[in-house]
Amino acid sequence: MKATKLVIAILSMLLIYCMVASVVSAQPVPFDGQWWQGKLSFKGYKYTTDTGNILGDKGQGNAKIWLYTKYFTDPARYEVFTCGATSPYNVDEFGWGISIITIDEIYFGSQLNQLWNMDNGIGFDMDSTLGLIFTAIPYNINTYPVLLVKGKSLTQASISTVSCTAYVYDAAIETYVLGPCVLNAKTIDASKVSSTVPQPCLDELPSWIP
Repeated sequence: MKATKLVIAILSMLLIYCMVASVVSAQPVPFDGQWWQGKLSFKGYKYTTDTGNILGDKGQGNAKIWLYTKYFTDPARYEVFTCGATSPYNVDEFGWGISIITIDEIYFGSQLNQLWNMDNGIGFDMDSTLGLIFTAIPYNINTYPVLLVKGKSLTQASISTVSCTAYVYDAAIETYVLGPCVLNAKTIDASKVSSTVPQPCLDELPSWIP
């Protein structure tokens, strides 16, 4: 009888230990399921690929952008849904894309202060380029940024640019622009998402991301 009670006591202690360990290990992930609002600007030299990499005049542009970050565990990564609109604002002119940043490309000063290295491009290739992709009509923008994320809480943070290069196709003038870019954004309070994020962006968010 004593042996049975001892076994029950040990099993109970192990069960409690496992439950506590599970809670401790399940740390909340910052910026998971989070909307952001910001602006992307770029400038550089125009060039054409039709007759070789021939440089033309300088070009520049900017776009309002919205981001949605979702964390996945296998493999550990954030998937970033991007939605963009040109300025001036036009409700019918939006574009979207999805990019990925793995945990190996994130450097932590703390849980809330991070450096996201998305400067992992392999050259200008619309079919296979890495980095952070934006489509903001008439622009198709491949950016290769290193971004500083400074958080106040799991759902409050800002993004600023450490470095960034953009490859931009401008459909309006059928040419490309190559040069530096700047991305700034901040989180959107959950209670203000429906009034802040354009409906086309909400509608295009893939169902498997949330």
